Amino acid sequence: MPPLSKVRQPLFAVAIVRRGGTVVLFGGLPRGDAPLDPYRIHDHELTLRGSYHHTPAAIREALALLAGGVHPFAELLTHTYPLERVAQPLAQAAGLPDPDDRLLKAVIRP
Repeated sequence: MPPLSKVRQPLFAVAIVRRGGTVVLFGGLPRGDAPLDPYRIHDHELTLRGSYHHTPAAIREALALLAGGVHPFAELLTHTYPLERVAQPLAQAAGLPDPDDRLLKAVIRP
């Protein structure tokens, strides 16, 4: 599938998200109107969320938290895959091959 334009990305996300799902919009979206389907948003009980960038102070605080060693953040990384196998963790995360695999966060290495 070819890459979508920044205008089409949120429309595509709303079209494919599961019932009760959340679409997070971020990354420099353009201004203007977008033809979102209000019936789908209502009937499927979708949530649309916007996310803006963080301040430099928030980034410094997050980095200090990660580097502080107080919390076992490394345990969140449950799987590692080479780039050639990128489809495997995506399928696992979607629950396709084995819903009991407990994939929490996968690292994809180039």
